[in-house]
Amino acid sequence: MMRFLENGPSIPDELLLARDQGRVVFFCGAGVSRAKAGFADFFGLASSVTSELGVETNSPALKLIDAAKEITASTGVEGVVSADRIFGLLEREFLTSDIYKSVAKALTPEGEVDLSAHQTMLKLATTNDGIVRLVTTNFDRLFDLCKPDIHTFIPPRLPDLNHSVEFNGTVYLHGKVNEDGTGAASNGFVLSSSEFGDAYLANGWATSFVKGILEKYVVVFVGYSADDPPIQYLLEALNKSSSHLNDIYAFQSGDESYASSKWHHKGVKAIAYDETNGHIALWNTLESWAERASDPDAWYQGIITKAGMGPHLLLPFERGQIAHIVSTTEGAKKFANSEILAPATWLHVFDPELRYEAPRKNLSGSENLTEMVDPFHLYSLDSDHTPQHVDPNDFYNKREVPTGAWDAFEFNSQDIKGTQDQRSIRFRRDDSSYPQFSTLPQRLNALTYWLSRVAEQPEVIWWVTKQQCLHPWVQFVLKSECERRSKDMDSTLNQAWSYVLDGFEQTDKGGHRDWFTLERAIKNNGWCPRKLRQFEKVTKPFIKITPPFRTPNEINWEQISLKDLIHLDVHYSELPRRLEIPDEWIIRTVEVLRRNLELAVELEKEIGGYGLSLSCSLTSEKNTEDAYSRTYGLSAWVLLFVSYLEKLVLIDLDAARKELSRWPCDDSTIFARLKIWALGKTNLVPNESIITTLNQLSDEAFWDSYHARDLLLAFVARWKELDQCSRSTIENRILQGPKLWKTEDESRFKERKARNILDRVTWLKQNGCELTIATDKLVDRLRDDTPEWKPEHAKGAARSFEVRSGIVTKNTDYSLLADEPIASILERASELSGRQADFLIDEDPFLGLSQEKPIRAFRALTCSAKKGNIVDWAWDTFLYSEARKNDKPQFMALIAERLSGFTSDDLAKILRSVSSWFEKSTSVLADNYYATYYK
Repeated sequence: MMRFLENGPSIPDELLLARDQGRVVFFCGAGVSRAKAGFADFFGLASSVTSELGVETNSPALKLIDAAKEITASTGVEGVVSADRIFGLLEREFLTSDIYKSVAKALTPEGEVDLSAHQTMLKLATTNDGIVRLVTTNFDRLFDLCKPDIHTFIPPRLPDLNHSVEFNGTVYLHGKVNEDGTGAASNGFVLSSSEFGDAYLANGWATSFVKGILEKYVVVFVGYSADDPPIQYLLEALNKSSSHLNDIYAFQSGDESYASSKWHHKGVKAIAYDETNGHIALWNTLESWAERASDPDAWYQGIITKAGMGPHLLLPFERGQIAHIVSTTEGAKKFANSEILAPATWLHVFDPELRYEAPRKNLSGSENLTEMVDPFHLYSLDSDHTPQHVDPNDFYNKREVPTGAWDAFEFNSQDIKGTQDQRSIRFRRDDSSYPQFSTLPQRLNALTYWLSRVAEQPEVIWWVTKQQCLHPWVQFVLKSECERRSKDMDSTLNQAWSYVLDGFEQTDKGGHRDWFTLERAIKNNGWCPRKLRQFEKVTKPFIKITPPFRTPNEINWEQISLKDLIHLDVHYSELPRRLEIPDEWIIRTVEVLRRNLELAVELEKEIGGYGLSLSCSLTSEKNTEDAYSRTYGLSAWVLLFVSYLEKLVLIDLDAARKELSRWPCDDSTIFARLKIWALGKTNLVPNESIITTLNQLSDEAFWDSYHARDLLLAFVARWKELDQCSRSTIENRILQGPKLWKTEDESRFKERKARNILDRVTWLKQNGCELTIATDKLVDRLRDDTPEWKPEHAKGAARSFEVRSGIVTKNTDYSLLADEPIASILERASELSGRQADFLIDEDPFLGLSQEKPIRAFRALTCSAKKGNIVDWAWDTFLYSEARKNDKPQFMALIAERLSGFTSDDLAKILRSVSSWFEKSTSVLADNYYATYYK
């Protein structure tokens, strides 16, 4: 749909295209002659004729005219009385020749007349080859006055539609006034009921002619009411036809709903418009359309030139004009090849996902960084449905794209008709199994060329990353163009395109389909070198490109960085679920996985190295079945490598040790972690080699908090079997402490160093490692450097960083409170409560004390209360406990007496728990301690 003017009617793309192709015939009714020339409609003509004939006031014809006017005035419904019936009644009273003469006189202008509406219709009806195809049911000669040299047709001589070249001129389907304005030319007019009946029903020559037109052309009614006699007779006759007919359109005043209600049941597609100011919206639109028809190239160039300003500077209907242009093959070619290149920001219009994006902050050069920008306001089309309101401050909000929203990159009806290759796949392909040789329709090929021309603009990269996939031809064109212009391209854009182009070559490796194919092939034919190569291909990591976190409105394009254009991540395939590797292929499989891990380290470092911190421990542990981090990403493949290496140890220990020797020594991430894991395996790293392997670890790796758990667990596992020299070497390595960070303050470094040493040394001692006296003395001195450090902090030295999920359970063990002084129980309980090392366990020792030792818990509460401190969480825990239901009456009374002594302010702090406890205790207190109960 396209509007020529902001408030004009929206004309279907199919109709615009059909007119450009010379496949439209315009039917012009009384409204055309009324618009500018000021002629009357069919009822007005009837009134003029009756006046000229001197019809008596009691004539049936005049009575019918008056009745029609009254009905229309009272009901607002037109067409109840058909005007042809009026002329049918006049035939009873007057000669046909007299009626024709009066008609001719009424339709013959006496002086100058405005022919602009007729000139507009003639321009629209003229094809690019200069052929005129126009039909009018008007009798006047105004079309002849516009262009006297145009050939005209009058019944019974109508053009032979089987010869398209013969249909070149104006067809006066119902006859026309003769040249001297004294009557009807040729065989008269189709004016009365009988004449309409003969033309459309009995003889049916008019019906046959119009039916022939509709079999070959698209028809547009201009200047008709749905209730006009010509329309009534014509469409009634056509409804009886079983032939395939082309579309019929009609311009109708009113809103879309009203227009459709008038024409839809007649099989006609209504084009609604605003009738105010003398139908100016319609005629200005038709005039603009006629200008396009007269010089299509100039019209296209004018609109495309305007597009060069950028979509945000145009109105919705102007953006709609570009949408119409790129929806056709010819228009898309003109758009793509224009000397004035439309900027890449038009992607925000072409892609409905971008038009309907939620509002975001505008950071692109705006002085007001809090300004919110709504993409719909900048890029919407006049045909778009207004989206629902969303909170612009909610980052996760999203607008739904309406079904059927225009999309430049989706196949339209013309694409489908013009595509010969039935294997064609979509521009934004979503299935990589389609053949690579599939072709795009010419229209989309043109848009591909436009994309390549604007590839140096950042928005193209940003848009490409948002597409799940692109047609192979689009990928090829973009890649060729970017490689050709790489030397002249901005370095940041060039780098981004390099990643994007590499990403084109990556398929969804390691998905369910790839694993299924490989597993089925191995099941049928077993392992072989070819299957191993396929296994390596499926499991090889690669850099995956996804959209950046910020939208274009949030990007400052003057200071653009790589992260503004693309987000890089290393993609790891899914783990094999049902793949069994025979013992004889374990060595080769371990080698493949090691190469993949080396590649992973290289890729992760290339994009920043943030993904190299393994959160999970490589040491076998309990309660890891719910650890998600062990089942995806790099961690999953490192653990799989470890599991196959453990199998290799059992199969061929020498081969396993050789594999260990091949691990890079300059890596502080994955292979450092693997070496740390190996330190805990006596068979892989014998006692005499443990210090050599330990010395291969850099200080960065040794003090990496993510490596700490595996390192300390390895020390504990080997400590008792190591000689004193090896132990001392390990202790000394720990006592040296970590290095100073580049930007770290000296005092903070001193505290951090002391804390790290104390944590590890204390943790080793707590876990059964006997340390030297010298180490113990140094530890005592280090505590002066970190006064707030406590021995219990050492529990976190070997903490796990892996993400786990599960049900949180409550631990009410109160043993650590059993020997605590009454006065400090609440403070100590607070320190021990909450999530500690295991986040799935909620420690609540005071609840356990309240349940098992309620007297001791109550004494702690009372002691604190006497000091004026009402510890609300402790009172809540005590009073809410279900154990209070089983307290002895005497103890209940004691609690009640204590609570009754609280001030109103103190009670307000624990009002809910007091109310709950009182509800549980009220009957016991009322029966046994009446006085206390009423306090």
